[in-house]
Amino acid sequence: MLVGREREWERIGELLDRARLGRSGALLLHGEAGIGKTALLDHAAATAAEDMQVVRAVGVESEAELEFSGLLELCRPLAARLDAIPARQAETLRGALGLGPTAAGSDRFTIGAATLSLLAATAEDAPLLALVDDVQWLDRSSQDALVFAARRLQADRVVLLFARRDGEARSFEAAGLETLALGGLADEAAEALLAASGVSPRVAAQLHAATGGNPLALRELPGLLSAAQLAGSEPLTDPLPISGGVKQAFAQQAAALGPHAQTVLLVAAVATTPAAEPVLRALAALDAGDGLAEAEDAGLLAVADARIAFRHPLVRSAIHQAASPSDLRAAHRALADALGDPAAADQRAWHLAAAAVGPDEQIAAALVATAETARMRAGYAAAASALERAARLTPAGGPQAARLFAAAEAAWLAGRPERASALVSETLATEAGAGGQRGVAQRLAGSIAYFAGRGEEAAATLLDAVEALASSDLGAAVSTAADAVNASIPSADPAPMLLAAERARALAPDDGGEAEFEASLALGYALCFNGRLAEGEPLVTRGVELFAARTAVAAPLQIGRLAWALGWLGRHAEAQEHVTRTIRLARAAGAVASLPYLLAASAWHGVHIGRWGEAYADLGEGLDLAEQIGQPLATAQALSLLTWLHAMRGDADAARSRAEQALVLTRAHGFRLYELLVWLGLGLLEAGSGRWEAALDPFERAARGTAEQGFYVGGVAPALELAEACARTGRAEQAQALLAKFERSELPAVPLQAGLAARCRGLLAEVDGFEAHFAAALELHASGGYPLALARTQLCFGERLRRGGRRVDAREQLRAALDGFERLGAQGWAERAREELRASGETLRRRDDPAARDELTPRELQIALQVAEGATNKEVAAALFLSPKTVEYHLKHVYRKLDIHARAELIRSFATAGAARD
Repeated sequence: MLVGREREWERIGELLDRARLGRSGALLLHGEAGIGKTALLDHAAATAAEDMQVVRAVGVESEAELEFSGLLELCRPLAARLDAIPARQAETLRGALGLGPTAAGSDRFTIGAATLSLLAATAEDAPLLALVDDVQWLDRSSQDALVFAARRLQADRVVLLFARRDGEARSFEAAGLETLALGGLADEAAEALLAASGVSPRVAAQLHAATGGNPLALRELPGLLSAAQLAGSEPLTDPLPISGGVKQAFAQQAAALGPHAQTVLLVAAVATTPAAEPVLRALAALDAGDGLAEAEDAGLLAVADARIAFRHPLVRSAIHQAASPSDLRAAHRALADALGDPAAADQRAWHLAAAAVGPDEQIAAALVATAETARMRAGYAAAASALERAARLTPAGGPQAARLFAAAEAAWLAGRPERASALVSETLATEAGAGGQRGVAQRLAGSIAYFAGRGEEAAATLLDAVEALASSDLGAAVSTAADAVNASIPSADPAPMLLAAERARALAPDDGGEAEFEASLALGYALCFNGRLAEGEPLVTRGVELFAARTAVAAPLQIGRLAWALGWLGRHAEAQEHVTRTIRLARAAGAVASLPYLLAASAWHGVHIGRWGEAYADLGEGLDLAEQIGQPLATAQALSLLTWLHAMRGDADAARSRAEQALVLTRAHGFRLYELLVWLGLGLLEAGSGRWEAALDPFERAARGTAEQGFYVGGVAPALELAEACARTGRAEQAQALLAKFERSELPAVPLQAGLAARCRGLLAEVDGFEAHFAAALELHASGGYPLALARTQLCFGERLRRGGRRVDAREQLRAALDGFERLGAQGWAERAREELRASGETLRRRDDPAARDELTPRELQIALQVAEGATNKEVAAALFLSPKTVEYHLKHVYRKLDIHARAELIRSFATAGAARD
C-alpha cells in the first residue's frame, strides 16, 4: 500500500489509463536513495497486472558495461513477437540481444527502432507496461534504445516508466521525456507509515525530521530502535542509527553477520547475473557457501527459482561500496573462475578485469574479444568501455595506442563525442605510431570536432591527417582532404576550404578513379564557394561525370558533396533525385544517424525547385531525429532551412520561432553559414509581405556576412536581395553600387543570379527601358527552373506595368505570378499579387483558403507522401522509425484535414499536385 504518494500515483494512473485507450506515454521518476521510486514501480506493476502485460528490468552496477544486458532483461519475455516486426529490425535486435546471429552493418539507432517496433507489436495483444528501475545503471546501449523508443511511441498502448537514483556516479538524462521528482513524505504520511510499527506520534515527528521523510529510512528505523524508544519513554540516540543514510544502515546490518554470510552478500553483489549457479560455484571455491542461509535469514537477500534477489537495490549498493578493494578483487576472481561456459565469456572478461592488480595481456585480450562481440551487435558503448579498460591493462610495449584509438572510435559510434575526443587525444599523446596510424587517429579527431561545431579545429586537424596518410593510403588522404572541405562549410571560411581542396587535387591522379572523383568535386566546390566559378564549374562537371561512371555505393557525405556540386550547376532536381535514392537506402538499412544530414540536403534542393511540401516534411523529420540523437550540426541545418521555408510561405510566427532557436545554436557553434540563411529568411519574410524597410536590416546582415567572409553560396543571393530592398525604399544609389559590384564578379554567369540582377535593373530603370531587363530576368528564371524567382519577377514586372498605366499587360504578368505563388504556397507574395490585380481593375474570385495540405504537420505530411507512393502502414512505419499505430493515428488526421476518406483519394490528390507542380 502506498502512503503519501497520491500526486505521483495520479500521474502514473493517468498514463496507464491513456495506454488502455491507445495513447503511449513515458515518465522518468527520480530522487534520492530510498525515496520510494521502486515502491511506485511495484504498485504500478501490481495495478496494471489486472489487464496489462508487464515487463521490467533493473539496472545493476556490475552489469553496466555488458552491452544490451538491460534491454535483454526487458525484452526477453517479448521475443515471441519479433516475427511481427520488420525483418531487418528483427534480425538486428536478435543479434544485439544474442538471440540470433549478428546482423552485419547494424546501426545503434536501428536497435532503437527495433525496440520501438517490438514494444508496439506486443501492445497489439494487450496494453504494455515496461518498467526500468535504477536506470542509471543500465548499460548505455540499452539506455539509448529505450529512450529512442520512448520518444517516438505515440499511438500505441505502451507506457514506459523509468526510475533514476540521484547522486550516483552515473546518471541518466533523457531530454524530451517527462520527469517527476520525488521528495520526502509529508508529516501526516510519515506518521501513518510509522503507526503500523507502534511508533508514537511524538517519536514519529522526530523520525520524520531526522530522515527528511525518506520512506525507506522510516521503514528501517523502527527495527533499529527499542520498544521504549518507539513509545517515547526512552530518548532516541544521537545520532540515530540511520543517520548515515539508508545505504549505511544496510551496510551496518551486513557487517553484523558472520564472515561467510558477508562473503555471500559480496559475491552476489558483484555478480553480473541473478542466476544462482555461478554465485554458488564461486562461494564453494571461497569455502563460504554455508553463509547463504544466514544472509537469507537476515532478510538482505532471497533465493527462489534458481535466482538470487536482494531485498532492495540499495542493499547491493551498500555491500559493494563498503567492501575493501582486496575483498572485491577476490569476489570477482571467484566469479571469473566460476564462469567457464564460453557463452559467459564477456562476463568472465569483466570479472577478470575487476580482479586485476596490474597490466595483464591475457585479460586485455579477453576484453578486446568482448569489445568485438559488442561492436558486431552495435553495442558501441560497451565496446568503448571494454577497449578502454583493455588499453589500461595492456603491458608496456603492447598495442595500447591501437586499443585506445579503437575505444575512441567505438565511443564516437556510440554517440559519446566528448569521451571519444578525450580518448583520441590520449591516443595521439601516446606513441601512436607514424604515418597512416597517426593519420587515421587525426582524421577521427577532426571528424569529432567537425560535428561538434568546431570547424577551424576540425579543418586544421584533418589537414594534419592528410599529410600523415599521404604516404601510406592515397585514397584515404584525398578523402580526408575532402572532409576538411566539408569542415569549413558551416563556419563559411573559404581559405582553409580552398587549401584542403587544392591539397586533395594535388594528391589525386588523373585516372578517372575514386580519388579523382573526390578531388574534382572538392576543388570545384571550394572554388565556386570562393566565387571563382570559371575555374570551379569545369571541375564540378568532371566530378559529376566521374560519379556517373562509378559502380561503388556512395557514402552519405559523398552524396551530400555531389548534391551541392549539382546545385552549383543549377541541376537541383537531379541533385534531389540522388539524395532521395540515398535516403531510401538509409531507411531500408536502418541507418538513422545519416538521415538528418540527407534530409536537410533533400530539403535544400526541394526548396529551389518548388517542392516545398516535401521539403517541409523532410526538415520536420530531420530536425526531430537530429535533436533525438544529438547532432547539433544537423539541428542547425534544419532550423535555418525551416526559418527560410516558413518565411517564404509567409508563416511569420513559425519563421521567427525557428530563427530564434537557430541563432542560439549557430552562434554557440560558429555556424556562420546557417546564420546567413536565418537572416536571409527573415528578410524574405518581410519582403514577402511588402515590408521592404523592415527587410533591409536582415538582408544587410546576410549580405555583410558573405562579403566579410568572401564566399558565395549557390542558390541564394543576399547582396541582390539587399539591392532590391534598396531599390524599393528609395536607396537607388546604394542599389546601383551593389549591382556594379555584382557585375565585377563572376556571378553574372549563374542564371539565377543574373536573373535577380536583371529584375533589380528593371526596378531601377527609366520608363522606356525597364521591359528589356524584366524580359531577360523572366527568361533566365524560367530556363533555370526557379519557380519562386520566376513568380517574384512576374510580380515586379506587373507592378511596373500597372504603375505605368498598362493595366491589361500588367494583368498577364500578375495572373502568372499569383498562379506561381499559390502553387508554391507563398501566401505573403500571393496576397501582394492579388492586391496588384485588384488595383489593375480585375475582379478576383473569392480567395481560397490555404491548401489543406499546408496545414499538415511535418510528420503528417511525411506519412502522406509515403502513402501517396503506395506504401502500406507497416512499410511507412519501418521507413520513418515509427509504429504502425502511430502511422494510422496520423493518417486519420491527414484524411480529416484533406477531407478525404481512402488511400486511393490520397494517392490521386498528391499525384495531381505533383503533376501540377512539375
